[in-house]
Amino acid sequence: MIKLPWTRSLVLSLILAACPVAAGAQAVVNLTGTHTTNGTQYTDNYWYNGSTEITSGSFTYANAINYNLSSDPGSSFVFGLDPFVSGQPSYPASSQNFDFADSVIAYSSNVGNGGPTTITNNTNISSTFAGRGFGWASGIQGIQYYGSQSGTNLTIKNAGNITGSVTSSGYSGVAAGVSAYCLYGGLSITNNSYCNITGSAVSPSGYYAAGIWGEVYYGSTTLNHYGTSQATASQGVGIYSGNAYAVGVDLFNYQGNINVTNTGIATGTTNSGTTSNVAYGMFLWAEQGSMTLSNSGTIQATSTTGAGGAAKALYCGANYNTGSVTNTGTIKGTGGSAGGWAMAIENDHSDAVNVTNSGTITHNNGLGVGVFIGAGTATINNNSGGSIYGGLTGISGQTWVGPVVVNNYGSIGCGSGGNGAMVFGNGNITVNLYNSATVSGAMVGGSGNNKLVFSLSGTLQKVNGQTATKGNNLANYGLGTSGNIVVNGNTYTWQKFTVSGTA
Repeated sequence: MIKLPWTRSLVLSLILAACPVAAGAQAVVNLTGTHTTNGTQYTDNYWYNGSTEITSGSFTYANAINYNLSSDPGSSFVFGLDPFVSGQPSYPASSQNFDFADSVIAYSSNVGNGGPTTITNNTNISSTFAGRGFGWASGIQGIQYYGSQSGTNLTIKNAGNITGSVTSSGYSGVAAGVSAYCLYGGLSITNNSYCNITGSAVSPSGYYAAGIWGEVYYGSTTLNHYGTSQATASQGVGIYSGNAYAVGVDLFNYQGNINVTNTGIATGTTNSGTTSNVAYGMFLWAEQGSMTLSNSGTIQATSTTGAGGAAKALYCGANYNTGSVTNTGTIKGTGGSAGGWAMAIENDHSDAVNVTNSGTITHNNGLGVGVFIGAGTATINNNSGGSIYGGLTGISGQTWVGPVVVNNYGSIGCGSGGNGAMVFGNGNITVNLYNSATVSGAMVGGSGNNKLVFSLSGTLQKVNGQTATKGNNLANYGLGTSGNIVVNGNTYTWQKFTVSGTA
């Protein structure tokens, strides 16, 4: 997966100078951008309407702000903030008008001249688009250009509630609680305990919603998430009919790092959608930077039970750098026939990915953990007390070249009709089972050099259906690359593995 710098319009041109205004007044920032369809370039208008507009400095909000844009004709077209989430449609072959409703607009065309912006919210900030056309709404919208690549352009500290919602009748909409774009400079967001950031794009104006959305080029992103970020979407209309996309937290970096600490709740929910309704709890990608997530809270995705429903609770990764996830909490996906995963981690180059789980990772009918690795090494440590379960597959390790190592002290399993507890593709696989580790379902190797090493505590009872009579050293039994053993009443089954070790 590779995202290139903002192809919609890398640099927007300023039409109306932005300046601070008092809360309650209407501030408008007008920008232009371009898009190309069928080889022809078209000029687009971006109209940001709001209650409070700021350029730089520190601003604290103690009084509630509720901005409602209802008289505006609305946008002529909408696109999901993240095309990798939303199944981006093609731009029309004409110039477009984009109308945004934002309670707080933080805009700076040159952070280097004016300085960075810090927003502290101690109240309720909400924005609603109820116009006559396609709608966009963000509680807080940040657009910050040309700061220091090693610095932070925009800092948002939430100790209240922030909401963006679209309610246009008969039109599709895009909503986010917080949406932020930073070019040459980083982004920092803190959502405190018992505080909510919400994006809502539900009937009659569904399509795409995000709780927190951030896109950063040449800078890093830090998210300290102790409260709740939630997104809910229903299916849109017209070209979006049957489609709904929701993501609780969505962060992308180009040549910068992503660092996320979650002790709260990040959740995405799609409540309708016949063609495609996809929910994410978190979506984190660092292109040419590292991605680090520490989760002791809950990351959850829920889609409808229909054929188009897919739940992908956590998708994360990095390219040309490392990706790391430590989970002591809950990562859960509940989806329809399209399945999905509880967690997927990817690296397309030669760097490592590491997963350490002491909590619960579960999906009702998809993958527990999906690993996609290029030439680097993927290491999955499932500690004692850790559980990884997928109705289809517990751990799916799809590789191009690199090896996968699984160290299991806890439990890994799949549903009774699943493909296997662990299923692997190319690359060399090593599975180590320690102490009282359990595996419910087969361990299936791919085309590489695969090793299964037992270091279990207990009594070896059966080998390939026969009573074990040659001691606990498995080397005494002449095991082939497929077979099974029983230790303390637990059955371990494998295919395409060379087996060694003791029980």
